[in-house]
Amino acid sequence: MTRTAGPPAAPRADGRDAIRRVARVITDVVAAAARDARRERLVVLDAGTPEAGLLVRCLTEGGIGLPVERIRSAVGGPASIDGLRARARAAAGVDGLLLDPVNKTVAVLWPETVAEPVLPLADLYASQVAALADGWSAPADAFDLIARAGGIGPVDAFLMEHLDRRRPVEEALRLIPDPDAGAELRDRLAAGWWWRRRLGLVPKLGGRTLGLDLR
Repeated sequence: MTRTAGPPAAPRADGRDAIRRVARVITDVVAAAARDARRERLVVLDAGTPEAGLLVRCLTEGGIGLPVERIRSAVGGPASIDGLRARARAAAGVDGLLLDPVNKTVAVLWPETVAEPVLPLADLYASQVAALADGWSAPADAFDLIARAGGIGPVDAFLMEHLDRRRPVEEALRLIPDPDAGAELRDRLAAGWWWRRRLGLVPKLGGRTLGLDLR
């Protein structure tokens, strides 16, 4: 399983102020988690994605006050999330708190790929990450479905309509132009219920948050 960057995003609007607001929430939650877990440093799972860069920026601008180490993918090859995660866990040891910068779109539709206890960006959809970081990422095998569904914009619009505005799934799926892709999204959403119940700590940035409002 790899995690790969999506297509370039549109230019950011008011990105600095938005990042500052997000950084405050993320920093407070991560700092509290580190205290509760008695961890003295932070380890970021860095598959070379826009999310990893955004998370480190948020922690830095938010003044986290803890050392931040990025465990990166091997140079010159695709990012194996399983291998990278094993290295990051080893690097975290007993005093480091491991952070996975997965976005909400992936956490909702591909939750089986997420296994870390703290997910600082998992309340930001991929398109929202793109607005802040000029890009987004997802598991490599997700891109075909996302493309057939019309791109990340319609996919996130579907999720927002269903999850945040509480519209029935079939009603929200009207935003997906391809019926077959819509059916796959519906099936994936239903199949991910068990995994989403077991996702880790997610800072609350939106109206309905995984682990707090979406169980």
